[in-house]
Amino acid sequence: ADPSRRELQLENPFQTMPFCTGCGDQVEGKFCKMCGTPAPAGGAGGAPPSAPPPPPYGGPGGPDPALGFKRALEQGECTECFDRLCKEPAGALFRGPQRACCHYFHVRCGITRLTSADPTCRVCKAAFDAVQPFPDVHKDPMKWFSFVDADHNDKLSKQEVLEALKAVLNVDPVVMMERMPQQWKSEWDKNKDGNICIEEFVSPQGLLAFVEANMPPPHSVAPPALSAGTKEAWFHFWDVDRSNSLEREEVVRALIKTFKLSEDLNSVSQMREILDATWCIFDSDGSGSVEMNEFCMRDGLGDTVMATQQRR
Repeated sequence: ADPSRRELQLENPFQTMPFCTGCGDQVEGKFCKMCGTPAPAGGAGGAPPSAPPPPPYGGPGGPDPALGFKRALEQGECTECFDRLCKEPAGALFRGPQRACCHYFHVRCGITRLTSADPTCRVCKAAFDAVQPFPDVHKDPMKWFSFVDADHNDKLSKQEVLEALKAVLNVDPVVMMERMPQQWKSEWDKNKDGNICIEEFVSPQGLLAFVEANMPPPHSVAPPALSAGTKEAWFHFWDVDRSNSLEREEVVRALIKTFKLSEDLNSVSQMREILDATWCIFDSDGSGSVEMNEFCMRDGLGDTVMATQQRR
């Protein structure tokens, strides 16, 4: 078990709390705090403690790798077009009157996904039937708070606040994730339950005022161009964890950003189709990732993508 995960001290936790079908962690509300997957239908119950947890999202036996999604979520990006969420109206996915999952998208991207052949969250695969935009956090912070409070318990966890503020404020997400925890317990979470209420969020000395007064705008570095002479430098730039490999969604995100495709969802879709059609050729072992030599070699994935872009 991951020692960083909080252990739940319950008399009989396996009868009172469900297990997440995405990552195997226990779910306290309607969504898993670890991966965002909706809680299993029926609430309490789940796998017995002796049973192995379901395969994690992106892990062996689970759905496609999602490391590119992880990078996007860390940076406050829409996982459909990989542009920053705060740059245009963003919102959440709904199924009936309830949130389908805890992830956020640009409204236009969510609508495009809704009208596609696969109306599910691209990150956690939750089905949805509507997209609702965020209320304005400045004009109506109480309504915004309620919108983010998906399980309707009148409080927000640190992770809920971070993810939602990244979606609506033009602040550096990395700096916010570093600084906010330092103030969380001392300034806002007075009862130390890990959550804040609406008053702690909207008061003049509250969390929202602190973030807007102290967080700098995003800092970004332009990616290198992708050309015959820059393939290795390009690959190293996007290989953030220095694994000498890139998973498919990492490559999708990198190419969309490199060729500045985010505003044109047709071009985004075409790029995904190109990789879907060619990926198995270069990922010959089916690992879900390509090594640098597979990308940079003559007639490798890099050359294939560049040739396709030149023909557009």
